[in-house]
Amino acid sequence: MTKLPDDFFEVMRDLKAEPSKPISLLELGPPLVGKGHQQEQIADLLFRLEREGVIRLLAGNRFELTKPRG
Repeated sequence: MTKLPDDFFEVMRDLKAEPSKPISLLELGPPLVGKGHQQEQIADLLFRLEREGVIRLLAGNRFELTKPRG
């Protein structure tokens, strides 16, 4: 199994995510669960990425990138 952060950014590329484009957790979760990641691990990653300023969590089970991955 690959690392969750790598899979997260792969899914973001597949979704053509860019800063200020909201992404639904319903678009993110199934591909990551399909790669063998648990929902709790995904939630932990989202909270960590928010603390690091990479994403902003939004109302309605959505989030957006705040800066491109460098």
